[in-house]
Amino acid sequence: MASKTRQADSGRVVLQGMHSRYGRMVMWLFGRLFGAIDYPPERADELRQLSSRATLVYVVNQPSVWMTLYLNHALSDLELPLGRFVGGINLLLWQPVGRAFVLLRQRFWRWGWLSAHRSEATETAATADLRPDDDDDDDDDRFTSSEALLREVTHNGGSSLIVIPPSRKDQKPRRQVTNDFIAALLTLQREQQRPIVLVPHLITDRALGGSGRRGVTDWLFGDRRNPRGIRGLALRVRTRRTATVCVAREIDLTEVISDSPDGDDVELAHQIRLTVNRRLSEEEQIIAGPRMPPPQSIARRVLRDPKVKARIERPSKRKKLSNPAAVMVARQKARVYLKEIAANYDVRVIKLIDRFLGLVFNRIYDGVVCDDVGLRRVVKAARGRPVVFCPSHRSHVDYLVLSYLLWNAGLAVPHVAAGVNLSFFPVGTFLRRGGAFFLRRSFRGQALYGAVFQAYVNELIRGGATIEFFLEGGRSRTGKLLPPKLGLLGMVAESWRDGACDDLLFVPVSVDYERIVEADSYARELGGKPKKAESIGGLLRSVGVLRSRFGRLHVQFGEPISLTEFAKERGITQVAGKSNSGGDAQELNDGSTTVSPVDSEGVAEDDSKQRWRRAVHALAYRIMRQIASIGTVTPTALVATCVLGKRGSAIALSELQAEAANLYEFLSIAGARFSDSLMLVGTREGAISQAASYLVAAGMLGEERPPTSDHEVLYTASAEQRIRLNYYKNTLVNHAAQVSIAARALLGARASGDDEMVDYETTRVGARFLSQVFKDEFVYRVDKVVAGAFDETLAQLAIRGAIDVYDDGRVGLRNVVVLRTISRLLDSFVESYWCTVDSVDMLGRFPLWQSELVKRSQERVRRAFLSGEIKCAEAASPPLVEAAIGWLKDASVLTWDTDGGGRNLAVQGDEAQARLVELKSQLGGFMFTEDQ
Repeated sequence: MASKTRQADSGRVVLQGMHSRYGRMVMWLFGRLFGAIDYPPERADELRQLSSRATLVYVVNQPSVWMTLYLNHALSDLELPLGRFVGGINLLLWQPVGRAFVLLRQRFWRWGWLSAHRSEATETAATADLRPDDDDDDDDDRFTSSEALLREVTHNGGSSLIVIPPSRKDQKPRRQVTNDFIAALLTLQREQQRPIVLVPHLITDRALGGSGRRGVTDWLFGDRRNPRGIRGLALRVRTRRTATVCVAREIDLTEVISDSPDGDDVELAHQIRLTVNRRLSEEEQIIAGPRMPPPQSIARRVLRDPKVKARIERPSKRKKLSNPAAVMVARQKARVYLKEIAANYDVRVIKLIDRFLGLVFNRIYDGVVCDDVGLRRVVKAARGRPVVFCPSHRSHVDYLVLSYLLWNAGLAVPHVAAGVNLSFFPVGTFLRRGGAFFLRRSFRGQALYGAVFQAYVNELIRGGATIEFFLEGGRSRTGKLLPPKLGLLGMVAESWRDGACDDLLFVPVSVDYERIVEADSYARELGGKPKKAESIGGLLRSVGVLRSRFGRLHVQFGEPISLTEFAKERGITQVAGKSNSGGDAQELNDGSTTVSPVDSEGVAEDDSKQRWRRAVHALAYRIMRQIASIGTVTPTALVATCVLGKRGSAIALSELQAEAANLYEFLSIAGARFSDSLMLVGTREGAISQAASYLVAAGMLGEERPPTSDHEVLYTASAEQRIRLNYYKNTLVNHAAQVSIAARALLGARASGDDEMVDYETTRVGARFLSQVFKDEFVYRVDKVVAGAFDETLAQLAIRGAIDVYDDGRVGLRNVVVLRTISRLLDSFVESYWCTVDSVDMLGRFPLWQSELVKRSQERVRRAFLSGEIKCAEAASPPLVEAAIGWLKDASVLTWDTDGGGRNLAVQGDEAQARLVELKSQLGGFMFTEDQ
């Protein structure tokens, strides 16, 4: 009967749907409305290839005429199959007048019969001649007329577009869709061999992010993600330039049927609808972020957290009596802590900040270069799980640049963990509205604060929010990466372990600058002046930055790390409800611990907790190693490295170019990433010359212009300038740390300055010693350097032509110049450590406060530089001296002397004194002169 109904109107059924025969006025309107919304080109190519072997069925979960018309416009431009059938959306007003008249006549002619015999949903489709055979009548009685038309079009190889109900109540369409299009397609797929592929589509917008605040307008006109009526039209038109098309992973019905050959089609259709909605939700979350609860709801959940409640009630338990007043005070304190911590994400402020940052970045930088390939890799891996970005931290600009790039890439802006020192008015207000949440430098002695902070992190991760925090804790004043601080990383990982989410994706990010904004303040701090606290006055004084240029800014993305897979490698699983985090967290940013080794009852940690702590430590260093490997080598860093490696007083331009070329070639073999100007051979020399001029103009390099054309330009660096140049040299030192250690060990193994052969075992022992000395300076696996990577490092030098390795245990030094260039990356480190050891040796067993010991060691370095004993003025850097003292403490040479009520450092015992002399002698073997 259904086929007879369709054969009415002279055997021709006219359907509504997509077509490419709109008039000029409509096409102009489509261009104005949809021209700024780009369809993903890579997905278009994939669908174009797929359409040659399968029938495409476009799927959406909102009955939106606006989206249907966009797909009509985009698919037509991309030469993809148009939907000849559209189910669930009324496109009557968007049909040619003649066809609309025929459609109305068909609808009214059939209205009485259809309403008496079957449920009829909104029926629309593309123009087609459907002439089914009469023997299909019995089969068609199982389907509504819309389902039967969909089957007919699909059977004939035509594409379609269908609407399926959304899986969330707040997205339920006003008119219930009664047609089960998916089930109809499944029955058709069982009858034919040509695959039917469902392609889910969604149009969303980064401006739809933020918390779930609901006002009066939301109740009347729908929220921003599900607008109704006039608000929907206004939002669509206003945000069309920032809208993003999401094409989720397709579903091949042949695979569904092969997996469940005896499954019920209705049940399978239900599962497919859930899968489509989940995939569309995952795509939307990447763009607009998750649907976070309102701040008030998050606050209630945090205060109801079991660990927070336990901490609030703990004062009365300790006193063994009921103390409601103490509990009230603790609860109020928890509210104050949460107010201090929590972000107040507002997309309107994000837009304002984006405009401001666009003006500032365009004013002070020559460009912000993004690793697009790495970003696409992150987006692909981020579907269905929260993402945690872990950038390097060298500047306050780091807080802003990643959010700026993600926003302009059409992606959700992360919640950024910022130090509480940045929460001052008015900057703190804008940062908080921009997604920043604040934390204190230390949690020591603040158990309630730690519990509240852990509970807030749990809520962010449970809601699916993207998070960004700096694994190094504070900004690096020296340019090199700092050792990771495990506190916040442990809390984030603990949220996964407690079951807040199924998986977490950690993304290492390297943010690199050709010139750092804070260069002057860092130089002052390294020169011994105290650090200045951030304030509104400092912010206003920094307006002078806008009158300067700082080259290019580079952002590189590493390989994402799945926490679930990482834990599985170590035999660790989630233990929801059994974690101890948030209770006794101490020293969030000092790297000492994430959770106290003893729980609240005084019971020692079991093996599983110790394994978990070791796993967090390993995760931290895996992230840091990736950050080190993806850092961008800039022309400024090459020039600074070559100038500081010159043992004489000046370096000529031609020599600078040659040294930079050697260093570039070596770093390229090591797999380093370079800025665009260094990648091209034709622009490399110009980039080096420009960087040198840039440093001269910035006062970081001296220049001696020749009186005649017979001489070259000479570049010089004073002691103060060397300290500032050292920052840029340190930005690339991690790329060459292992090879530089091997080169220094090779040169240190020479019996005399003329030896061209060294002993392999002597070199290996020297490399092992240096790698242990500098284990906290560089990011590398010390065990790998000792056990196996030494041979790999020698192989790199052999490929470069610097050495020859013989089977009899000898190593030939073929190119000592290259070895010197590479080894001098460590000059300042070796000289600083040696002078610190010598300073401690000179003091003998006299105890000193650590701060006083640092000052005396710095003075020893300065005097050694002035007397010509060492060549690197930058060796007096406080972080280097402090690291050397830390190394001596780890080696049990320096120990704490608590006599007299104070905590002093001293060399106690003959064994420690002998060890100190031995270390001084060993380091002295790597203090090279010019001819070594």
